[in-house]
Amino acid sequence: MKKAFWKYGLLGRGHDFGMTWAEVALGEKALKEKKTYNTYHRTGTLRNGKTIHEVIKDLKESRPNCWVACHAHARFKGGSENWLIVDEDLAIDLDYTHKNRTTALHVVSLNVITMEVVRTLALRDIVKKVTKGNIYILAQANSGPYLHEMGVAGEAFEAGNYRSEVTQEYRHVIDDLNNDKPCGRVVILDGPAGTGKTHLVQAIMNEVPKGTFVLVPSNMLSSLSSPNFIRALIDEHREGHPIILIIEDADECLVNRKEATLSEISALLNSSEGIMGSVLNLRIIATTNIPFEELDSAVIRDGRLCKRIEVGLLGATQAERIYQRLTGKKLEKPLNPKDFYTLAQVYRMAKGTGSSTGPIKPKKAMGFVTIEEEPEKKDPIVLDVEPGEIVTGDQGQLSVVHEDGSLEPLDDSDLIDEDPEDDEEDED
Repeated sequence: MKKAFWKYGLLGRGHDFGMTWAEVALGEKALKEKKTYNTYHRTGTLRNGKTIHEVIKDLKESRPNCWVACHAHARFKGGSENWLIVDEDLAIDLDYTHKNRTTALHVVSLNVITMEVVRTLALRDIVKKVTKGNIYILAQANSGPYLHEMGVAGEAFEAGNYRSEVTQEYRHVIDDLNNDKPCGRVVILDGPAGTGKTHLVQAIMNEVPKGTFVLVPSNMLSSLSSPNFIRALIDEHREGHPIILIIEDADECLVNRKEATLSEISALLNSSEGIMGSVLNLRIIATTNIPFEELDSAVIRDGRLCKRIEVGLLGATQAERIYQRLTGKKLEKPLNPKDFYTLAQVYRMAKGTGSSTGPIKPKKAMGFVTIEEEPEKKDPIVLDVEPGEIVTGDQGQLSVVHEDGSLEPLDDSDLIDEDPEDDEEDED
């Protein structure tokens, strides 16, 4: 009798390669026997009072005929164990670190009932850490997207790095994310590169301790509507803990529908709205460099948009204050009050590395100017006519010539004779 595929060479293979081999074998079997290929991921901390060996024992008892392999890494910081459990329709990969009891579980199964048994055990024994500033990333496996824990990325908010209006809008966003009934589920941070949008996002992570933050790479936006991703969100959901998706450089899914793919916009909106958005308390924070005027109207409409924060350029005065705060001294040469700088430029100057670019001359069309631009001054028009004469322009507009040669347009009232009786006398 031919030996089952999962009994060949399992103990002699490298751990990572062994799991990949098991995934491929189960995938081929699913195609051949027309079975459903189910996946499940869970990361967290082993529940207090539970040992890794007790967890493995529970998993083995649920599949009594399985094969088990363990690779221990004593030299790894804190020590770790990698477990692989495989049978005819199941593969379980479990990584465990002794120092902080961190546990990562990856499961593939061709049997729905088996998968639910494993999920139940995992939900019972692997608990989610409520860590301030913690973040997950949407990752891609052969079986589809899943959430992988990255660690702590939050940082303290530095109000002095931003204009006062940015600070006020930031406080509104913090209050709204900590509220179960938000004014909107989408937050947009827009502004030129280097103005501090990423630092603002990290500060938000630090001030919403109950939030489950998930970083979504821009190339995986279409995965937001994937059944595996939705299932991962359901597994991560905890009552009173909003799930907050962070999409950096989200230009493709925010720009006008005529210029972007509808699938990415739809995935973004469908994730934040409706029953799923409400039940999971789902929110979205997106950063972009494109002007607000070019954003899709469906994304920024009332009721959907919580707040748009324009993280703009810094004026010379504020840039000097930041430099003095960072270095404890003033700039040797004051900055030109008409110039603007990014936050990144000021930090480079404070580190003594200088600025890779000079002052930025903002365009009003970008919407990132911190003060009103002065109207452009035009040189006076010199004409070969006498002051006081009336001339006709290119568009047929009548204008009077001033001493300096400039033109002042005339309207109909300027051409009406103030004393109509004089005209009557002339006619007589």
